[in-house]
Amino acid sequence: MKRFATLLLLLCTAAAPAEPPAQPAPAPWIVFPEAAPAPTPEPPPAPPPVPAGVPQLGADQILVIDAKEPCFLLTSPAGLVSVTQEAGPIRIRAKFVGGSGKTETRTFAGPTVFTLEAKSAGRVELIVVKAGAKSVDDVARRLVDVGLGPQPPPTPPLTPLAQKFKQAYRADLAAGKAGPQYPPGLEAAFLSVASSTGAGAYKKVGEVQQALVKEIQAKAAIPAGFHPALRQAVSDAIRAKLPIDGLTPIAGLPIVDALIEIAGAVKGAAQ
Repeated sequence: MKRFATLLLLLCTAAAPAEPPAQPAPAPWIVFPEAAPAPTPEPPPAPPPVPAGVPQLGADQILVIDAKEPCFLLTSPAGLVSVTQEAGPIRIRAKFVGGSGKTETRTFAGPTVFTLEAKSAGRVELIVVKAGAKSVDDVARRLVDVGLGPQPPPTPPLTPLAQKFKQAYRADLAAGKAGPQYPPGLEAAFLSVASSTGAGAYKKVGEVQQALVKEIQAKAAIPAGFHPALRQAVSDAIRAKLPIDGLTPIAGLPIVDALIEIAGAVKGAAQ
């Protein structure tokens, strides 16, 4: 037990940190340099100033600048926004930048009121210059981020057949003989027969023709005398795309492709 206590005392003594040696008192006739003080940690650098928020102009919003003096507005780069200048006071109903996000009505006193709408996405600088400006104090600048949001894919160009149908549709409109329900119903009729043909419901061209007549009567029936030009154009397309002989087997013929093409052309006619 005595040996264990001695060993424990040695371990505790060895584990204790050694004290630094004491410096003797300096003699009065000599001067030693003092130890350098411990370095003071430098404070962390101050964060850079946060710029003011840049307004966002969405595709369904307008940005209104209400100027209390006559002035004019420049945009850089040009083309990102459209600018309308009006004299105030004026009431405007819209979704405003900085507003509630809902359509609301506001009154702007003016005398100069600029209304901006988005045209292309990007960051634009608005430069408002007071009429008769004499110094930089007469110029106000503001950055605006223009965002149009997700854009629909571009509309593909009309096929030659769709262009022909479109001309016929416009002729019927001009003559007062157009029914808005006819083109969508006609498109649905051709797509329905194309689906049945692709599924093997018909064996001969005549069966496809009879099915077209029934589907058009069911889905695109309109009073007699309506859409004469479009009906004629569609009939011409059917004769050009399908064999005249109704007994011709459809095996190996691009009947389904022809029906789908006509359906798409009818849809393009009313665009």
